This record gives sequence, structure tokens and C-alpha cells, in this order.
Amino acid sequence: MSLAGSRLAWLWIIGNVDQSANKDAIVRLMILQTFGVVPAVAIIVGAFVAFIVQRALWWLGGISILPLLLYRSVAGAAANEVGLSLGYAVLAFAAAFLASRLKHQPQS
Repeated sequence: MSLAGSRLAWLWIIGNVDQSANKDAIVRLMILQTFGVVPAVAIIVGAFVAFIVQRALWWLGGISILPLLLYRSVAGAAANEVGLSLGYAVLAFAAAFLASRLKHQPQS
């Protein structure tokens, strides 16, 4: 999902023309990816997992994004990237919690 979102953002900002020398477009792409694509992926993944699991296990939706965060930290993340990664995890937990509260409880 992240790769598809990044590609969509690339096509939206730069287009099909190869303009790799356009530094402004690349900066806009990175900002859109940092504050748009990756948080959206965190929210979608957290909510999707929360809809699949039992209502009491909503926290698994937040934990489901941790492998991505571990990859970013192992890949040599700077301090601001670690902070953003924690923010993405908080978004995933919040989305999972809200999704679990919107689920209907099975009738016994």
C-alpha cells in the first residue's frame, strides 16, 4: 500500500515525464509521502486488522504496523524519523480502537 501510494503521489506531482532534476517536486513528494501516504497506510492497516480480530483484541491493529517501524529504525533512521514512526503507531492504535468500537458485538 505504501509503495502504491508513493507511486500515485509521484504521478500526481511530477507526472509521467522524467523530471528528476526538479528538486521542488521531489521535496513536495517527500512531504506528501511523510504527512499523507504513510499516515494513511497506518490508519488503514490498523482499522483493517481491528475489523478482522475480536473486539477485545483491538490493540493488535496498532501492533500490526510495528514491523514497518522496526524496518525503518534498522534502516538507519534519524531522530525525527523515529518520532514520526511513533506518531504513525499512535495513529494505527487510534484507528484500531475506533474501528473496534464501531464493530457490532455478536449476539449470544
